[in-house]
Amino acid sequence: MSQKAAGETEQYMNLFKNIRPFKRIRCSVPIRRHGFRQKSQFREGAKRFRRTFGYLLYIVAVGVLALWFLFPRESLQDYFERTLAEVVPGVDWHVGRVHLQFPLALGVDDLKGDRGQHATQASIELKHLTLWPDWDASIRKKRFCSGYTFNIQSGIVQGQMCWQKTNRVVQILGSMEGVSLQSMPLFAGWLGRSLQGTVNASFEGNVYSRADCSWKMQCRVEEGELALLHPILRHQKLPFSQVRMLVSGTGNSVRITEGRIASILGDGWFNGSVQLVRPFLQSQLQLRGGLSPEPLFFQGIKASPVLSELQEIFEEEPLTFDLSGTVQSPAIHFENLAMQIYALDKERE
Repeated sequence: MSQKAAGETEQYMNLFKNIRPFKRIRCSVPIRRHGFRQKSQFREGAKRFRRTFGYLLYIVAVGVLALWFLFPRESLQDYFERTLAEVVPGVDWHVGRVHLQFPLALGVDDLKGDRGQHATQASIELKHLTLWPDWDASIRKKRFCSGYTFNIQSGIVQGQMCWQKTNRVVQILGSMEGVSLQSMPLFAGWLGRSLQGTVNASFEGNVYSRADCSWKMQCRVEEGELALLHPILRHQKLPFSQVRMLVSGTGNSVRITEGRIASILGDGWFNGSVQLVRPFLQSQLQLRGGLSPEPLFFQGIKASPVLSELQEIFEEEPLTFDLSGTVQSPAIHFENLAMQIYALDKERE
């Protein structure tokens, strides 16, 4: 081997001697375990929720059972009868049964009122009354509210009551649908005459105390008739297909506005007021209205100059009238046509 080749070989050997072996590199970056922590926290939260829900369910169950077995049925029955007797005097009220309904409703069955011990028929009868807490309305209005519903024969009355603690006002909202006046002889007794028809209405009011309240009702009565204490041209009854009115009241004062009547005897309007006293039949009535007579209004009257004169007048203007006096015995006045109406009455005899 030449001297040059020996030198190159020695250089390569020195190069390999300077190469050091590789060392194992350790990773110093920590491994995070967020997923495991979240699962652990979720399990602990679920465990606390089950424990809290279990305690709450236990308390509710114990409370419901205690209320069920210790429910003051007789006390509530007496309370309902006393309250109704104060609100509607002159009527004897009887409550058949007071009971709880699942989950948190109060039921009253066979609620009857009659006008005396010798009455052969109940003046008003409610088959079933239900009261329950309305939590949704209570949260929205920030005061305790309850719903109610009851049936009168085939009709239904339902709505909501809310209590305000600051001034002890009870707000009442509701509606009635298909309530038959024939099933409530109490109203006919108050008016002192027969009354028929089917009532649909919406109402609202504020009760400040048992003797003080304000309210209004949009009322519609259909397919009915009202007996007349003083016949008009020998008509003993006033049949109608519809009567509608807006009735409002404050204390003992009642106001009637937007009154309209549709009848086979004629279409008309009326407005007025009633000043309430006890007994109701002695309340003071003041009503003014008008009627556009149909041909049936003059049925049974022979042709005469008076009839011809009236028919000509009614083609241009209605028959206006004033009704005043007590509810028991009101007097009707036909203003400037009183003499002609009286003359037609005599002719019909």
